[in-house]
Amino acid sequence: MVVRILSHPAYNPRRLLQPHTVASLLKHFSSATDHAFWPDSVSILDHTKIDLRKILVPKQITDAYLLALAVTKNGRFITFDESIYRSSVHGATTDQVHVI
Repeated sequence: MVVRILSHPAYNPRRLLQPHTVASLLKHFSSATDHAFWPDSVSILDHTKIDLRKILVPKQITDAYLLALAVTKNGRFITFDESIYRSSVHGATTDQVHVI
């Protein structure tokens, strides 16, 4: 799914990525030994983690969810998107979002 989302022209019109490019980056990042798989363990409905009132458009939902997962696991959210709305996730810090 990440390949479909990140290669869609509407995802980031300023930086168009081909599916093979996204897949190559995903393969590179997933082969690194300095990361861990996190199961889908955060609910978008958990108001203690995500403030849905601060999500203005549908495409921000996935970003907020993934950032909330990173915050819950005390990790970092790595993204190509420069417009992450960090304030929608309780406890999110600048250090927890890394834009490539």
